[in-house]
Amino acid sequence: MKNAILIGAAKDMSIDISGGRLNLENLAAFVDGCDVVIRLNDIKNRESVGIGTKTDILGIMNCGKPSQRYSSKRINFGPTSRPDEVVFMVSNAEMPEMRRSRRKNSDPFHGVNAARSILARQGWECLPNSYVNPILQMNLTRMIRRASGSSAMTSAGLRMICHLLTTSRFASHSVFVAGFTFQGWNGHAFSTESALVQKWRDEGRIFIPPTPK
Repeated sequence: MKNAILIGAAKDMSIDISGGRLNLENLAAFVDGCDVVIRLNDIKNRESVGIGTKTDILGIMNCGKPSQRYSSKRINFGPTSRPDEVVFMVSNAEMPEMRRSRRKNSDPFHGVNAARSILARQGWECLPNSYVNPILQMNLTRMIRRASGSSAMTSAGLRMICHLLTTSRFASHSVFVAGFTFQGWNGHAFSTESALVQKWRDEGRIFIPPTPK
């Protein structure tokens, strides 16, 4: 069994999804030893202890502020390596679901147009790139909205976790997650997302990195 790890944006990488604590020195070694390391957006915690350096896949929310940043300037990845592959979150198929943004499909910071702009601005035209399944994302958004009783949009982290759990490419991988505190923008239903991720952990679908003291 291979290992894949998804790194969230938490500055304090020692906090695990169950509220426990990870050994940061051992976490960095575990991250870089995984077969596949996935990071999100512009890696805001790139300087954090325990983050590791390896980046195989970068998941980008190609709408809103992350998309604007990637489309307007070159991103400094600091000590983490540039990605070997890019996975975008939003295809034009999902645009009707994004009512909160109240933007049209032609908006340069949303959907496929934004993805093309990002690839060109970052010099990634030759990198393999793909999209998370839009049907998966639409169903996930509807589920989160029903559970939270809100019009929340699902976070990039939750979308990528679902991608890893449902894509045949990762069927032979154990999926680990680190760097998630389920806090931030109030447009996400983080308490609902946290409960769902905890459920998947209890079911043995995702794992916390082993970092012995």
